[in-house]
Amino acid sequence: MKPVKKYSFRVLVGALIHLFFEITHTETLEAALDYQVLKITSLFYMIIVVVLLWEVLDMAMRYFDKRGYNYTSSRQLIKIVGVLTLITLPLVVLATVFHDILLLPMIDCRPGDFSIYKGMVQGQILAWLIISGRLLRVNSEYLQRMERDKALMQKELLVSQYENLKSQVNPHFLFNSFSVLQSLIETDHNKAGKFLSKLSKLYRYILEHKNESMVALKKELGILNDYLFLLAVRHDDSIKVSVKIGKNYMETYVPSMSLQMLIENAVKHNKFSKQEPLQVDIFVENDYLIVSNKVNRKGEQVSSTRIGLENIKTRYEFQTSSPVLVEESEGHFVVKMPVLSTVRLV
Repeated sequence: MKPVKKYSFRVLVGALIHLFFEITHTETLEAALDYQVLKITSLFYMIIVVVLLWEVLDMAMRYFDKRGYNYTSSRQLIKIVGVLTLITLPLVVLATVFHDILLLPMIDCRPGDFSIYKGMVQGQILAWLIISGRLLRVNSEYLQRMERDKALMQKELLVSQYENLKSQVNPHFLFNSFSVLQSLIETDHNKAGKFLSKLSKLYRYILEHKNESMVALKKELGILNDYLFLLAVRHDDSIKVSVKIGKNYMETYVPSMSLQMLIENAVKHNKFSKQEPLQVDIFVENDYLIVSNKVNRKGEQVSSTRIGLENIKTRYEFQTSSPVLVEESEGHFVVKMPVLSTVRLV
């Protein structure tokens, strides 16, 4: 809050409190609004007291902030209120004594039947009201800060997991691709050139989008064609991928490299050949992008780290409450990912 706005608000609060006291201690509203020397003096005095009291509370709250107090803890809130009461009570007593015993006689006015002790009680109630308002605001700011920190931590975790995933998947895929490329150079120069072009395009895409967790489905499908060409050469056309997605879904968002991860996962865990190819279907149904592959498990047990699936789930958790669904039934392994019309920047 800017200084002018902050102090203007506090002056207004002081004036409203004075008006409240006047209304509650006079018989008519007209009499309460009849400001003479006494009331004008008391008005300015009340404003000064409120502003000073607020400043003291601000200093105390800064002290609590430096000490790392948790404003959502009931025990610590009780402690804070107790300390602030001990700080404000002497100030309220001094302010009331000065007003009734020194200030009013100076302007030749008497407080009438208004008890000085009653003034102290009302003054402390006023202090508690200011303390309550201050704590409510600080608690709200504290919760908002916690939410921002939580979101930042989720983002950092997400980026860390994504980088970890790429560091494990990409070198392995790159090594296999170079092995295929070396073989092609010796047997088919034209195909080798095309293979190298597709491979460089794929890795250029990875580098260009390395800081993006979610990308447009249109981009993901565009680079998928290059990836499928590399797979087709590497596995001798024994992988068949069918993509049936309407144009109205092209501008929706999915995790970057998610389709490549899921297809590579299917390749890793299933056996296939040119006579019995691995079939992968990609389509949209009920606002879910579905990747389904026919299950034909390899004879030997293939270890699974599930890094790819967990990374995809984590990225979605940061974006939406809609879950990523993983199902296996009737000879098919199915992953369903929500298609999102908007995403948070990550």
